[in-house]
Amino acid sequence: WIRFRHVSRSEPAAPADAGHDHALCVAGALARMEARCAERRVRLTPLRRNVMQVLADSHLPLGPHQIVERL
Repeated sequence: WIRFRHVSRSEPAAPADAGHDHALCVAGALARMEARCAERRVRLTPLRRNVMQVLADSHLPLGPHQIVERL
């Protein structure tokens, strides 16, 4: 499994942080996921990649209904 830093709901999203390059952050998260899937020989389906994109874009924990709404 891929582990992510826990962010509390009261903590501001990272893009608000000074000097944060959100596009680079998202690209890095997706690249790490692709590499981990390749290492484990797990198929990275388009749906899995899209879910990861939604999670990376948010910078906050999302529930399943929130993810589906954003897909």
